[in-house]
Amino acid sequence: MDHPIIILTPQYNEDRSRMTSPRRYTDRMTERGALPLISPIITDEEEISRLVSISDGVLFTGGDDVDPELYGREKEPECGFVTRYRDDFEIALLKAAMAAEKPVFGICRGIQIMNAALGGTLVQHKPGHQGTTHGVRVEKGSLLHSILGSDAIKTNSFHHQHVDSPFPGGRITAWADDGTPEALETDYSPFFLGVQWHPEVRSGEEFDGWSEVLLSAFVDACRKNMRR
Repeated sequence: MDHPIIILTPQYNEDRSRMTSPRRYTDRMTERGALPLISPIITDEEEISRLVSISDGVLFTGGDDVDPELYGREKEPECGFVTRYRDDFEIALLKAAMAAEKPVFGICRGIQIMNAALGGTLVQHKPGHQGTTHGVRVEKGSLLHSILGSDAIKTNSFHHQHVDSPFPGGRITAWADDGTPEALETDYSPFFLGVQWHPEVRSGEEFDGWSEVLLSAFVDACRKNMRR
């Protein structure tokens, strides 16, 4: 089996100057035959391009809030801890990955930084979406719909921020029961998708099946796009 190399963005603890990653991200990738590499946070654009060049795809993981300054807003009281060190790295990494035509996938914070990186905005606080599950309506004809084969699924929810206005050329393709955006796509090949839930989290609930399919689709896209 071919083993695509997938870059995973790390979480960053600024107080302790420490980069970490929950094991569940690497586990979900290795279960599908991928080789996940947790990236350091680097600032040099040439080095970021070199990092992208050895990969077959990039996974933007969850974590702290995105700095509202990046999308032209003042920080609201409900906005949590932000780390521009990580934000700036991930913005540069996304743009380098897209320039190199690598598959990109965002989870929770991942969808948010992908949107902000390309000119979209975020809602800084939305109550009622932390530690719960809810239904999601998926737009027919979207990439997400083609992956899941359904226009109605159930997902977990661990966020308090979400996409507000999508970036130019981006579009929302899934919504929670209350209208909260749950997926972000654009016309980009080979693969561009962000989801607001955590498909890498397993709980035995009915949404687990959809999550398994989604993760496999991303790894398959990376495998098809492996370095020649």
